[in-house]
Formats: sequence, C-alpha cells, structure tokens
Amino acid sequence: MLSTQQTNSKGTFRKKSEIVYIRWERAIAYVDSKVNFEVMAALVGNGAEITITGKDAKGKAFFKEQGKVSGGKYFGNVNLPDNLKSPVTLTAELVKYQVTKTSLPLTVMPAITVSSLKWDRSQVRRKEKVGLTGRIVGYKGVSAMLTIFKFSEMGAHLPITRIPVAVKEGKFQTEWNFFFKGSTKVIPTAEEQKKHGDSYSKPSYFFCVSDPPSAVKSNLMEFVDSVNILVINPVKDTQYKVKTADDNVSVVSPDAQQWVILKDIAPGRGTFKVAIPDAKK
Repeated sequence: MLSTQQTNSKGTFRKKSEIVYIRWERAIAYVDSKVNFEVMAALVGNGAEITITGKDAKGKAFFKEQGKVSGGKYFGNVNLPDNLKSPVTLTAELVKYQVTKTSLPLTVMPAITVSSLKWDRSQVRRKEKVGLTGRIVGYKGVSAMLTIFKFSEMGAHLPITRIPVAVKEGKFQTEWNFFFKGSTKVIPTAEEQKKHGDSYSKPSYFFCVSDPPSAVKSNLMEFVDSVNILVINPVKDTQYKVKTADDNVSVVSPDAQQWVILKDIAPGRGTFKVAIPDAKK
C-alpha cells in the first residue's frame, strides 16, 4: 500500500488488516494422509477468529475449521479423504476484518500402502552395518525418505537420522552404519528400574517411511554390547562373577592373557567380583 503526503501538512496513514499467506507444508500429498498448513496474518489482534475452508477441484467442500489467531499465526492440519478431486485448496477468512486468502493448490495422489518394513537382524552391535527393506505400493515417486528412531516406552521416540532410498517396483533396500551415541552409564539398570515398578530394556531402534508419510513402523532392533576386563595379578583357577545391567549373572574365568571378555550383553552398568564357592564361605 502506497501513501503520498505533501510537506508542511498533516495526514493519516492506515494499513488494513490482511492475510499475508495461507500455505501447505508440501506441494503433493496422498489420500488418507494428514497435511499441515500455516496462516500468517498482519495487523490483527491475538484471539482474532479465523475460518479455514478446504475445497477440491470441483468446488466441493471437504474441510472446515474455526480457530483463533495467536501471534499473527494460525496452524492446523487436514485429513485428506479418498473421494477428493485433485487438486485441492484452502481458503482462510478473518471474519471480523472481512478479508480472505486462498492457498496454492495441493496435488492429491492415490493412497499408498507401506508394508514389510524390516531390519535384517534383531540385535545390533557397535559399528555394524545393518540392512533395511520395505514395500511402498501405489507410490509414483522414485525415491522416499526413511527416519530411524530410538524407541521409547513412553512413546517419546527420538529421531536418530534420515536416509533417502530409491524405490523400484514398489520396493526399497538400503543399509545403515549403526553407531551408539552417548554413554551406556546413563541406561537405568534392572535394579534401578524395579524401584519404579519397571523392568530393564535394551536400547532399541525402529524405522518408518517419513516421506511419503506413513504411520507403519518396522520391527525393533536391540543394541547389545560387550565388555573386556583385564585381571591384574590373578589367583590361579579363580573364577569371577559378573552381573550385567539386566541382572543376569555369569561366572567366568580369564583367558590365557588374563582377560575376561563378555559379548552380546545388556548395555549399561554392571559389577565384577571374585566368585567364592559355597563350600568355602
């Protein structure tokens, strides 16, 4: 808006409230998926009422939502039903200010089916290369994006990394170099978990297809670790008792080089002490 005013005079400049934009988070989406959108408004107060209406290419309304603007923004999401005529648009209306804005069109593709997401093993060790496979039926693209998560019993799964994959004839196959990030010292032991009514669980990982978006998850893959203990000045024929983080107890003997080596054990803190036979107590 341009305003002109001569010198040595008084004037008034008033800018009208407006919707700066309403936009989809992506340009292409799939039937039965959820798509986020964002609205930005200018010169409207917090709590201003806003109405969002979605229409397909035939002008048929398939979505309507009312809400309130906060900090000049409004966020929402739309579930795309299977009876839409692509493309679809959203229109935002600020009722009080009598202004509207329509989004760019969103192309809606037929529904896809994600299945058979699998790791090539159930347990993984440090620095191992693991395989990931799966199927994406009905997908028209040539590449997809996978996201690997660290599993949480509480549902707060932690994203670890994203991996682009090629999709050919509805299938994909790729590899990931596993790396355990952080310290195993912070993993609660079975004894600590019992105090809270919980049980020990190994760090576990799963993956899903994040683009195109899908809620299907792979099987869980557990992280198993190892420990090497050097026994200094050992007593001949002495055995040692090792208790791992999951409360599993093993009685072991050092090898010829005086090392006690345990593989594929529960990650976390454990104990190591001389095993005294019952007869000698």
